[in-house]
Amino acid sequence: MSLTNIIEYTVSELSQDLKTKIERDYSHIRVRGEISGAKQAASGHWYLTLKDNDNTLDSVIWRYQANQLTHMPEDGLEVIAHGKLTTYGGRSKYQLIIDNIKPYGIGALLKQLEQRRQKLLAEGLFDNQHKKLLPYLPTVIGIITSPTGAVIKDIMHRINERFKRHIVFIPVKVQGDGAADDIIAAINAMQQLPKNDIPRPDAVIIARGGGSLEDLWCFNDENLIRAVFHCSIPVISAVGHETDHSLLDFVADYRAPTPTQAGEKIVPVREDLYFTIMQYGQRLSHIMTDYFYHTHKNFSLLIRSLTNLQDYFNQAQQRCDDHDEDLQKAWRLQQQYYKQQLQQIHIPKPSAYIDKYQHHCQQLGIRLYQQIMSYMQQQQNYLDKITTAIKLLSHQSILERGFAIVTNQAGDIITNKHDALKEQHYQLLFRDGKISVKQEKEPKQHELFS
Repeated sequence: MSLTNIIEYTVSELSQDLKTKIERDYSHIRVRGEISGAKQAASGHWYLTLKDNDNTLDSVIWRYQANQLTHMPEDGLEVIAHGKLTTYGGRSKYQLIIDNIKPYGIGALLKQLEQRRQKLLAEGLFDNQHKKLLPYLPTVIGIITSPTGAVIKDIMHRINERFKRHIVFIPVKVQGDGAADDIIAAINAMQQLPKNDIPRPDAVIIARGGGSLEDLWCFNDENLIRAVFHCSIPVISAVGHETDHSLLDFVADYRAPTPTQAGEKIVPVREDLYFTIMQYGQRLSHIMTDYFYHTHKNFSLLIRSLTNLQDYFNQAQQRCDDHDEDLQKAWRLQQQYYKQQLQQIHIPKPSAYIDKYQHHCQQLGIRLYQQIMSYMQQQQNYLDKITTAIKLLSHQSILERGFAIVTNQAGDIITNKHDALKEQHYQLLFRDGKISVKQEKEPKQHELFS
């Protein structure tokens, strides 16, 4: 075959042709592999790698598909991924666009469950210190379960049989896609009561019948576990049979092995409670009877011992009189003692203190007068110096020394020859007066600028 007969592609044409063929031949495939390097980008998309012993396959889960997954990607989890194969020409690679993933086999589910349990355990969500006590006799009981099946009937029958209470029931899905979200919404709704005359429950039962690990998987949802942990109402987990376990059992405030036993735990038997109250009443009656008997007996003995109440009061009055006399005597002795103490105290006459401090005040007055006079003399000397300096610098002092001041007719001072030659009339100011002078001849041109 001649080379000229071979089809010629551009890079983009070849990339698009490969993309079309691969997406057509692998539009719906299921791939089994172990998840590695799973991470969620800020956009919400998931990027991960599926691998086996020899090869790897880059994969992506778009954000809108990730929000609908029942099992989120976790490293080390072996899964069956469903989607379509496509190419990414920008990097010359192929990748799997995943729209759903499911763990492969019971071992993968158990591994994922154990990893999630260890994570929540490390955060302290299962600690006993966070458990809330169940009310002994709740007024209102909330039940979250499926509206169909025997579970809701068994729980309500058991409650009504033991001690009938007000029931708030919210039906939810208990299996499959969206079941965990339904249960979370029901828990939040229970906490927001009372509303529209619906009372707020004192305790909540989350229940479901038995099933496989896959059937009960929604009760291992991480968001559901956190919602139960933050729930302000005590929660009873009643999921499956006695041998079934879910993460809900660990976070709940109480785990009932079966839904029926949850109904038995939440309320006591009315007849047993009535019998117990009757027993307590009888015991209280016996105690009160014994108390009144002994009290009456002691009171009778006391009455017999008080044969003559007047003598008893007279003796008490006599003791009071004796105490009063003792107090009077002690008071007189105390007064005499303090009087003697006051007489022994020597108090100087006030006049001596007055003379002493009067002399001191006079001395202070003299010192103050001297300081004031000294300060005034200093200020006077300073004022004299300033006055002398002003006189020396004044124009009158300069005139006294034989100088004169030349001004024009407007009274402006002439300080140089050039300005003087311009004027025909000017005045000379001496110390004892001034005279007017007229310049006779016209100044020459060269004289004006000499």
